[in-house]
Amino acid sequence: MTQLHDWARRHVWICLVILIGAPAAWAGGTPEQALMVIDPTRADAMYIGNYYMHVRDIPSINALYMDPTAPNYNTFAEDNIDALLGTIANLNIRDHSDYIILPPASSFYVYAPGLISDTCAPVTRFSISSAYTMALIKDKILAGEMPSTRANRYKSGDNVPLAFDSEIRWRFGYPSQNETGHYYFLGAYLGYTGERGNTIDEIITMIDRGVAVDATHPAGTFYYMETTDVLRSGPRDGYYPTAVEVITELGGNAEHLFAVLPTGRHDCLGIMTGWASPDIDGTDMTILPGAICDHLTSYAGRFDTSSQVKMSRWIANGAGGTWGAVEEPCNYAGKFPHARAHIYYYQGLSLGESIFRSVGFVPFQGLLYGDPLTRPFAYLPDVQLPDAPTETVSGTIVLTPTATTTHPT
Repeated sequence: MTQLHDWARRHVWICLVILIGAPAAWAGGTPEQALMVIDPTRADAMYIGNYYMHVRDIPSINALYMDPTAPNYNTFAEDNIDALLGTIANLNIRDHSDYIILPPASSFYVYAPGLISDTCAPVTRFSISSAYTMALIKDKILAGEMPSTRANRYKSGDNVPLAFDSEIRWRFGYPSQNETGHYYFLGAYLGYTGERGNTIDEIITMIDRGVAVDATHPAGTFYYMETTDVLRSGPRDGYYPTAVEVITELGGNAEHLFAVLPTGRHDCLGIMTGWASPDIDGTDMTILPGAICDHLTSYAGRFDTSSQVKMSRWIANGAGGTWGAVEEPCNYAGKFPHARAHIYYYQGLSLGESIFRSVGFVPFQGLLYGDPLTRPFAYLPDVQLPDAPTETVSGTIVLTPTATTTHPT
């Protein structure tokens, strides 16, 4: 060959690393790590799914065309998970399949009564994103012995931004060989187009904004909002002062405000609040591309009821990702993102990693909604292949890629 295509120059070194069996690099949120599950019978899923793969540069092989939903979790575990794992194995992409990303589907949850115990409110639904997140622990779920407070083993009790890897057994936020550790995928839902969800244009706009903001290190402020709703604000506002201090020490901007929303602020890199019906549509504020925003309430992710404001309003107003419950989760702090989510994000983790690493419990009912690959504060390497062949070759060849970034260290 006379030259390498731009796409090949960016990706061939990854293929070679896999072929020679070298250890995988811990670079969270890259397109090669994403597998799409797209319903081929839905026009909106095909359009958004293939658009996302194109603009995110996800290899075409990383797509599974099937209905991502199921009538109940038992069927989901038998059919959907087996199809997912079988596809990954057959395509030989297991060692870099970390994110399972869904475009719009017919539902936002999987019916799962009687599998998870909870003394506050019965668990009858798993979010569609979390059903895939938990694919590698399905046997433990089907055994029916897990409480809703089961610890998320990727969640960390410190502020270290450790990138996610589905081939790692996680325990206390770190790699472990201990059998009490868990393997996960990082499941995410790009958007729901049913009633009270988002329009196709809103989802496409979110995707475009997320791609454009990657590695730009935008200026702005993370807003931690302490409200008078003790049930919704109280589970996490105690850490707000510390979170502000940490982000500030890292060189960023964060504020702890006493209000529902940051009215009059037009530099919102993230908003964490606790209120059942925040006026997201009517408040004078500007949410910047890629921002993580949520409002810790029972039905933010339950689109089949008009009660409480839906998580989709954050996306409609500019956010890159959000989190909500698909049924009453009670106000356990561990069922929602911790204030550290923005600390991880500012240090370069992807949106999906930042949220998942901050959620204390296995996210049975929690819906990760938005573009999980968004990474405004990452330092993306410039990869070069100085010894790339310029003519047709055969047999075993050795290439030595080099990579540099603008990171100060």
